[in-house]
Amino acid sequence: MARVKVGDLVEVNAGKYRGQRGVISRIVVKAQRCVIKDVTEVVRHLKPNKDKKHPEGGVHKSEGTIHLSNVNPVCPQTDKPTRVAYKVNDDGKKLRIARVSGAPLK
Repeated sequence: MARVKVGDLVEVNAGKYRGQRGVISRIVVKAQRCVIKDVTEVVRHLKPNKDKKHPEGGVHKSEGTIHLSNVNPVCPQTDKPTRVAYKVNDDGKKLRIARVSGAPLK
């Protein structure tokens, strides 16, 4: 079970975007990276090329990735970033629990 999932509200705890919050829109499992909506924006300057995707060239903005170790999920009760614990229910399902408050994460 993953520490963070798509749709989780997370806070960046290291790097250029430290302290910013956003929702995870995509996870790249092999590279252990995630795309956070409206946080990591990458700007590329492209040459005009008639055979490629951007024949007019110009400035292209896209979302970049952050390593999973640099994000923490936000606890729904305390609204603070938290570490994740795991608990097994009576029916055998595994739940993610916030270490700060003990509240279950979505």
